[in-house]
Amino acid sequence: MSGGGRWLAVGSDDKKVKLWSLRQDDRSSGFREKREPSAVAFSPDGKLIAVAGADGLKLRSVNGGREVQSFSRPGTGAIAFNLEGHCLALRKTPQGVKLLDMSGSHEVTAIAAHGPVRALAVNQNGTVAIAADGTVITIWR
Repeated sequence: MSGGGRWLAVGSDDKKVKLWSLRQDDRSSGFREKREPSAVAFSPDGKLIAVAGADGLKLRSVNGGREVQSFSRPGTGAIAFNLEGHCLALRKTPQGVKLLDMSGSHEVTAIAAHGPVRALAVNQNGTVAIAADGTVITIWR
């Protein structure tokens, strides 16, 4: 769900990212990917959506789905922007997380998780919370 609560996005097995307006207009839209999306995340301002899949990570415009930036094969799975939008965490392996600096499009660091990664969250200072199978939640600063 976008930060302002305007949009809901879902990656589907028909290779589409579907967007639904949560406002009263009930509009829906979306765009097609080359492969099935494994995770989606809105930028904090709600203008971009990150789409992770087997062919890498793409940043797309919410308005029309135009590709703004792409990263070749950085990983798939859970993804999350920090609150300012300059950092993105994503699962790179079943038990590893990669932190990307969005301004320079480069990897900042890699983090080992204590089990298969299921969900991620990042705050404004870059602290990453990693939820893994079972009851393991790792906080990395």
